[in-house]
Amino acid sequence: MQISRLITRIRSIRVPYKITFIITGIASTIWFLVRVIPKPSRATYPCMRAAAPIMSAFVIYLLGISASIFSLKKFRTSLKKSRYLAASVFLLISIVAFALIFVQDPKETIASVLNPMDNTFPVTSNEPIGEAQGLHPGRVVWIHDQRATNENYVPQNGSTDFWYSNDNADESVISEMLELSIIQYAGTQDISDAWDAIFRSFNQTHTRGDVGYTPGEKIAFKINLTNQSASINERPSRMDATPQLLNAILDQLVNVVGVAQSDITMGDPYREFRKEYRELVMSKYPDVYYVDGAGGNGVHQTVPSSEAVLKFSDKQYESTLPQQYLDATYVINIPCLKTHNEGGITLIAKNHQGSFLEKGDNPKSQFAINMHYSLPWNTRGDGKYRHTVDYMGHDQTGGKGLIYIIDGIWGGESWQGWIEKFKSEPFNDDYPNSIFVGQDPVALESVCYDILFQENIDDPAKDDYPIEMKVEIADYLSQCASSDYWPDGLDYDPEGDGSPMGSLGVFEHWNNPSERLYSRNLGTGEGIELITEKSNIDCVVTAPEAETIPVIDGDQADDCWAGTAWYGLDETWINWGEKIDSSDFYGRFKVSWSQPENLVYFFVEITDEAFIDGYTYPDGGYYNFDIVEVFFDEDMSGGTHDINNNAFAYHLAVNAPAEGGTETSFFACDLGAGWEIMDYAGHFPELALKKSGNSYLYEFSMKVFDDTYDHTNPEASRITLEEGKEMGLSMAYCDNDANDGERDNFFGSVWVPKNAYNDHWKNADGFGRVRLVSSEFVVNHAVEVTGAIPDYEIAGLNTDLVVYDNLLNVFSDPDGDPLTYSVNCDQENLAFSVSDHQLSVNASAPFSGAAEVTVVATDGEFEASTTFGITSGTIGISMKGSTAELRCYPNPVTDRLNVELNLVSGFTGSVQCQLYNMAGKHVTTSIPERIHGGKGRLILDLGTLPPGHYLLKVFAGNNEYTEALHKR
Repeated sequence: MQISRLITRIRSIRVPYKITFIITGIASTIWFLVRVIPKPSRATYPCMRAAAPIMSAFVIYLLGISASIFSLKKFRTSLKKSRYLAASVFLLISIVAFALIFVQDPKETIASVLNPMDNTFPVTSNEPIGEAQGLHPGRVVWIHDQRATNENYVPQNGSTDFWYSNDNADESVISEMLELSIIQYAGTQDISDAWDAIFRSFNQTHTRGDVGYTPGEKIAFKINLTNQSASINERPSRMDATPQLLNAILDQLVNVVGVAQSDITMGDPYREFRKEYRELVMSKYPDVYYVDGAGGNGVHQTVPSSEAVLKFSDKQYESTLPQQYLDATYVINIPCLKTHNEGGITLIAKNHQGSFLEKGDNPKSQFAINMHYSLPWNTRGDGKYRHTVDYMGHDQTGGKGLIYIIDGIWGGESWQGWIEKFKSEPFNDDYPNSIFVGQDPVALESVCYDILFQENIDDPAKDDYPIEMKVEIADYLSQCASSDYWPDGLDYDPEGDGSPMGSLGVFEHWNNPSERLYSRNLGTGEGIELITEKSNIDCVVTAPEAETIPVIDGDQADDCWAGTAWYGLDETWINWGEKIDSSDFYGRFKVSWSQPENLVYFFVEITDEAFIDGYTYPDGGYYNFDIVEVFFDEDMSGGTHDINNNAFAYHLAVNAPAEGGTETSFFACDLGAGWEIMDYAGHFPELALKKSGNSYLYEFSMKVFDDTYDHTNPEASRITLEEGKEMGLSMAYCDNDANDGERDNFFGSVWVPKNAYNDHWKNADGFGRVRLVSSEFVVNHAVEVTGAIPDYEIAGLNTDLVVYDNLLNVFSDPDGDPLTYSVNCDQENLAFSVSDHQLSVNASAPFSGAAEVTVVATDGEFEASTTFGITSGTIGISMKGSTAELRCYPNPVTDRLNVELNLVSGFTGSVQCQLYNMAGKHVTTSIPERIHGGKGRLILDLGTLPPGHYLLKVFAGNNEYTEALHKR
């Protein structure tokens, strides 16, 4: 047996590293000598190279012991004979020999043997395989919150401190995490709307119509209770499903969706629903139908289906299914995040290893052992039959998969689920504290495999299952994704009805372990879209450098503001998600910066019908006045900042000036150490507030400090601003309408879910970002060409066809400089003309074949160009430019697009938006949420659209505006 496999087997039964080292050291030495002495060339064999480090370390270990014992004996003899110099020498030798023993780290030695193989991932980054599934195809939401578990918990056999106790897992935090993950997956602001969208998506794809959950429909859970077999001595060290997460999902289904408890079945069909689960889960939801292999104590015994409904696709075995799956309309699969000795990883597909049973077997005694032959360790290489594909694809399991929730609150190693802390980012030697949610099971497994693979690279002392079996793991995920990777001559048809399964989802490897971006994140393909808590930050503010320092007077006539983009204060933080009429509140802001002055500049425009001022430092309650708030985190480290200077939450309290006047005195309040209210006005060298009717124009400069800030010596921690630097930034406005001493509304620049995670005041994790760029950077100056345009085949000569293609829409210069165009074509008989930004081409003679056309637009300083192909005919392409009256941000956009119209003052007419794809197909129409004083505000949800390029046309009265969009 190979030494690495021997180590793996010994470690799987949790033998201490020291004993493992001694056992494998003896085996390695014998193995090496027996194999190499007869034939020295064998020393170069891979198995010998694996044995050599263990053997050499073991020999050194033996020499150290021998030398130390020998030297101690000589020391005692010399000491008795009063030979003190010799005694000293032998004592020194003994100490050095002992040091050799203790410096020798058996764990690291073993790790060096377990990790000698190539640690490169088995597939290329960002090359998705298969067809993405779900409401938002390929979307995976990953919520990580280190508060979920007690980081000081130490798994220890025999302890009375259990990982699953409420002292070690915070149910309130886990509940928040689950709610946030469901909301972010669905792309809604409300948990009820989120679940409704998920049910509707499932029902539409299962030919059940556009309907949500219908009372009386049954939901079956498959949870992971593999370690029910663990002794009471081992239970503090071996993970299963997190009870607090089970409570959270039951709470949402029962109290939000309205599912009757009696219509829910929960359990691991053939494992024991142990006492701790009965006490922590069943006690809260007693009417849920709980199942396990034996039954008893209020739990029902699993009833296998009467027939063997699973036909393994290699034709060797058949299996029954739990009857509750057959009776259910929906199945929710909740596996645990852990590795596996023979499977490499054990997630969604392998969680169903506990769902299948040979007909006639007692549920209490099932192990599904017959199928282990096709697990990665037992069937090496690719292109092999993988029974886990049948598990994931059967119409009564994956076919009924409403949503998948991977339980990564704790992390497990090997099939026993030994609880381990994770060293890789973002865990940083803490428990995983994570939940993963999505409707595409292959995408979810892909993301979690990336995480487990990286974790085992970053922690070489861990068992190497995800790396050693990487080819086989990639094999089964590729086969789940596409039939192109099925073994020759085999069709996956787990129902045995002659209809092979289709793609079960998309398999893809992230770009790198730092950014963790997939093809939909990058806008390069239709694979996975990974949303993390921080990727919720949809406000990435671009701050161009100011060539001329602005005059701080509340007037945006300064050059630095002319080409700088507006960003909206259009997310309602309190009262969550309510629509506020823009006559009551409307807010937006710009940001610039200066390297010579080493300052960041802000211009904020607020429309507030009732401006309540009068705050005086150091009184409390400053947030109950009408104030602008700046949340700033210099190093984007996130984390708490309520009573420290890890980040700042500046509340800028300014009294309203008289009409047309300007106020320059202010307070900048935030909490300091000991909950003391501090005035950080010194961080803002200048501030001016100008009033014009109900509009309040703030202009101010700000110094930037790092988290070593000391209020007694501020300049010591002041940082130097540089181009390309990114910092955490959210802007907000506290709104008091009734002058009753209480804040009525709270508006911000980034989205936060309803009733959850709106904790900017104390936690910087949810801040947006600001990026410092050069003065040459112009937002939306011209469309960036990111890919080739497909050929357009035109039917009929001399027939004009307008193609709405944003790659050819070149915008007017924001500064008003006229654009000129040049057009080149490799076909002489094609003539082009440009009129009112409309490109037309006419053939002077019959045209056939293909032509390549290049269009260049320039204002003399900047230019944009694109090349496209046309075939057979005449083509007219819309190039109508937009004006400064329309702004769309962020662009590129992932989900939510802010559309801002700066129309003539007093415009109150109807506004309509129309969106077109590259082929000119009308995609959607929407009406802005509010129009006031010539300002039209609209939020478009583009989350369901595939990545690509689009053209937005906005109609306001008799005016038409055009904007090009790139959807990531």
